[in-house]
Amino acid sequence: MSAYVTVFLVCALVAAYLVFVISALIGVVRSKLELVHKAAWIVAIFVFPFLGSLVWHFVGKKSRSALGNEQPVSPQVG
Repeated sequence: MSAYVTVFLVCALVAAYLVFVISALIGVVRSKLELVHKAAWIVAIFVFPFLGSLVWHFVGKKSRSALGNEQPVSPQVG
């Protein structure tokens, strides 16, 4: 394999990785999570970029609180 092809493939993989991590960060910031939870996700993505982004894309952004679908808690009467 040519050196140019190798360099191109490495650059393409790095670009895809950066898009993956940045899209996770944007998703966290735009989610409807509380500030504390957003901060925790952002720290997780910065500390473990690949794993944190992967978990966010498959678990975090589908959570009820991230989507804003939490049911309001009604006060207990009695």
